[in-house]
Amino acid sequence: MSMLSIFVLEPFQAELSETLASAPREVIAQVTTCLGEAPAALSERVSERWGWSAATALGVAFGMTSAESVVAEVVPSCGPAIAAARPYMG
Repeated sequence: MSMLSIFVLEPFQAELSETLASAPREVIAQVTTCLGEAPAALSERVSERWGWSAATALGVAFGMTSAESVVAEVVPSCGPAIAAARPYMG
């Protein structure tokens, strides 16, 4: 498990689990599909750009960037799913 998964993906998944309870099933399905693609994409990015990975993990940990923006950047197909979920994300 990478540092990026620990600092970015896991907290983002936990946040979504809590906040998307009132979202339509279609939105939940889109986000679930997106998050299913995220670990492989993050792993690939980590192996290619370890410096980016460390800086990004620290940025998320210290609140300088959001986990959702990192996921949307690494998995571009997640952008629409995250946008659809945003109104339900408190």
